[in-house]
Amino acid sequence: MSLVKNRLEQLRCWLRTNQATACIIPQSDPHLSEYIEEYDQIRAFFSGFTGSAGTLVVTLDKAGLWTDSRYYLQAEEQLQGSSIALFKAGMPDVPTYVDWLMQQVGDGVVVANAFLFSHNTWQEYASKIRLVHASQFEACWENRPALSSRNCWLYKGLSIDAHQKIAQLRAALKESNADACFMTSLDDIAWLLNVRGGDVEYVPVVRSYLWVGQDELIWWVDTSKVADDAMQQYLSALSVQVLSYDKVEESLPNACSINTVWVNSQQVNERMYQQLSMRYALLDKEDWCVSQKSCKTLAEIAGIQEAMQYDAVAWVRSLKWLDEQLSASVWVSELDFQQAMLHFKQQMPHYMGESFAPIVGYGSHGAIVHYEATAASNASLQASGFLLVDAGSHYRYGTTDATRTIACGSLSDLERKVYTLVLKGMIAVATCRFTEATPSSEIDALAREALRNHGFDYGHGTGHGVGIVLNVHEEGARLSPKSVKPLKEGMVLSDEPGCYLAGQFGVRIENMLAVQKDTNGELFFETLTYIPLQCSAIDKSLLTQTEIDWINEYHRRVEAVCLPYLTSDEISWFKKYAYEI
Repeated sequence: MSLVKNRLEQLRCWLRTNQATACIIPQSDPHLSEYIEEYDQIRAFFSGFTGSAGTLVVTLDKAGLWTDSRYYLQAEEQLQGSSIALFKAGMPDVPTYVDWLMQQVGDGVVVANAFLFSHNTWQEYASKIRLVHASQFEACWENRPALSSRNCWLYKGLSIDAHQKIAQLRAALKESNADACFMTSLDDIAWLLNVRGGDVEYVPVVRSYLWVGQDELIWWVDTSKVADDAMQQYLSALSVQVLSYDKVEESLPNACSINTVWVNSQQVNERMYQQLSMRYALLDKEDWCVSQKSCKTLAEIAGIQEAMQYDAVAWVRSLKWLDEQLSASVWVSELDFQQAMLHFKQQMPHYMGESFAPIVGYGSHGAIVHYEATAASNASLQASGFLLVDAGSHYRYGTTDATRTIACGSLSDLERKVYTLVLKGMIAVATCRFTEATPSSEIDALAREALRNHGFDYGHGTGHGVGIVLNVHEEGARLSPKSVKPLKEGMVLSDEPGCYLAGQFGVRIENMLAVQKDTNGELFFETLTYIPLQCSAIDKSLLTQTEIDWINEYHRRVEAVCLPYLTSDEISWFKKYAYEI
């Protein structure tokens, strides 16, 4: 029996013993984070699927995993031999897992850990199935990793002073007739307090809850993480009361002095929502921090631009290194390139670490949107085809995220065509102008137009917000077909159209953009990324003169930014790589 099958059988034994008919296991933590601690990787433990999005549903005789288009290929590979059926969420005629459960178990008891679902989601599901809170089944995971014990640290970047942000939040509470707010989002808490942690790989946050009232500031956190003198002094200056993380339910403030508490029912987990609703009247509203942190100040954008310069130099050196290895017929693998890029980034000033697990996929691996090279999958690069590289880093004043599709040698006509169509989409977004009333879905459509005109498309969004030494996928700014929320001045987000031909190759090109406003009040994008494009992969016949001019001007700006950091040998290589088309 395979390891996954054995684990599923243990889970089913628990279900039978406890008179339950099914179990829902999402990829989540009590803070509904996108990236989670190893301790919270419950779905991965029971399914073997390691993608960052997806939900496992287990009945007494069946099991299914629901995930989105970014992970279809990965899930197909990782679920082989597990007896778990893959349900491609979003595809026609594919039921939601709740509808599937209704068919499979009827009115049978379905258990799930209420700490891992938002209040809104839990209530929606509970209206259709007999949903009961339980977490004891997680004990089937023997030798489960412990929660992180890494210390918090004070972030001394270019962010607004924490005193000022807290004062602004309290003013927003007063304006909304709320006495306090209860915060659960880890990056919101880290942003507000100007602290960072090491609980989640790649995302420097700390597992905690935060209460902000007009006269009190309560932080539920592992107290050992804030025990050093400097942090104690800082928190004392902010008048923060530190309480133990595992005591949050029993140590909420006295309800007699508080009437209304601001919460976000899409973000707070069901268990905490119920605890709060028993004590206070709740004001359901988007977290104040979301809109505030998504609009960067001029100083913050300047810091991000500095980080982008360092990142670009590391990319140029990585591209040069790869070109020289392939030209010399040296054996190079996906992991070799990943390690080389890390080496060059670590040499740059203010480098702090990667902002997500790098995606380095050659050939057909590039068609797996969130591919991660392993010792078992590590492909050797040949003198042809594409290498798709998506990588980002944290520097002291900013976080980066960039994707380049690299020609390893000769390319087919199809590869050149797809590359050029994706590039046209990236340029269409970068050069568009819009207003504060423009639905972001309209901007997303610009990225897809050239691809759709040739029968192609992609299943992920075109852009996401980017935090500052926080979450590389930051809530607030987004470009996708389903997102209608307009963009605002100061938002920083990605521009990353793609095209993925399963079993053949993938193309994605990603720059970061800042939303700026001209003197007439019209919004436009400023490109923040300074990494050269793959000129040799461009089919010039598919471009307009305006697009050609944009590419040439872009490379002139890249050259101006990078050359002061480069040696004469690196400059000579750059001029041959990023030539005028």
